[in-house]
Amino acid sequence: MAGTKDVFVFLVVIGSCLTFGIFLYTRYVPYSMPTIKDAGIQLSDAITKEETTCPPPLGVNLSLASKLSGYTPLSYHTNYSRNTFTIVMPTYGRSAQLPQILTHYCGISNVAKILVLWNNIGVQVPGPIKDFKCQVPLKIKIMEENKLTSRFVPYPEIETEAIYAVDDDRMVDPVGMEKGFEAWKAFPHLIVGFCERSHSFKNGRYKYSGGKSYSMILTNSVFLHRMYLKMFTESLPHSIHAFIDKNMNGEDIAMNAMVADYLKKLDRPQCPCVKVKGSTKEIHMKPTKPGQYVSLYHRGNHMKKRDECLNLIANEYKYMPLIPCKFVIT
Repeated sequence: MAGTKDVFVFLVVIGSCLTFGIFLYTRYVPYSMPTIKDAGIQLSDAITKEETTCPPPLGVNLSLASKLSGYTPLSYHTNYSRNTFTIVMPTYGRSAQLPQILTHYCGISNVAKILVLWNNIGVQVPGPIKDFKCQVPLKIKIMEENKLTSRFVPYPEIETEAIYAVDDDRMVDPVGMEKGFEAWKAFPHLIVGFCERSHSFKNGRYKYSGGKSYSMILTNSVFLHRMYLKMFTESLPHSIHAFIDKNMNGEDIAMNAMVADYLKKLDRPQCPCVKVKGSTKEIHMKPTKPGQYVSLYHRGNHMKKRDECLNLIANEYKYMPLIPCKFVIT
């Protein structure tokens, strides 16, 4: 009898362990990981001393630390869908080309809603845009101010965990969009996008650059978690907010740095973003008269201001959160 009882207890213990293991797996590893390929990038001498790490797996650390930080955990929340995403698209001075951009994104799969931020202050929404027919809900939100930081506000219209922030002159092909969204579902704590940039350190100052390595993803076409909108609005240092609004520059650098700092506090220094290979296309309407609006990056002091933004971030955080990244999802 004693032997039978011991076997029964043993089986109960094994069954309990298996049940708990299945719970942990389904709770913290709910999505298959996309193929990550080491791109073989050679890092510049200026930044090779900093640690480069791969994205951490989803798990208890992220969820627990998110709770401790006062923000909603990155793990699945029943109030918001993770199977679809909300497109947030600021627009200014591009009414003629906006229908073409909307037509493209209305046909993308897994879109829950398109939220257009109308930054043309004092200008009524033209009929072709106001009455635009789309397969998914489309809302034109009239803004009170034309501010670059408005693209990272946690608007109540956003009812998904995933946000796809995109400029009103950029289109990513459907395959790239699907690949990017699947990558985000695997790594919801990272900024997932298509256009990478880097930085370097020379003569005591940080400089914005291109190059073969990357340390940030431009937010002109990125997937990111809704929680980061709340963090950007509430927790980003005031001086950085003021710099962005004054100079209409640097919001993408600031978002990447904020996420990098957040992830470092959760675990260890690591890349805040991951690049996805996809085809992107810019749709530009050529100015027809002097002084007509063109893209912000065409301004003469654009690169200088981005250098200033990097150094402001380093001063505010007391270190440079951004580190070189070497992973590409193909």
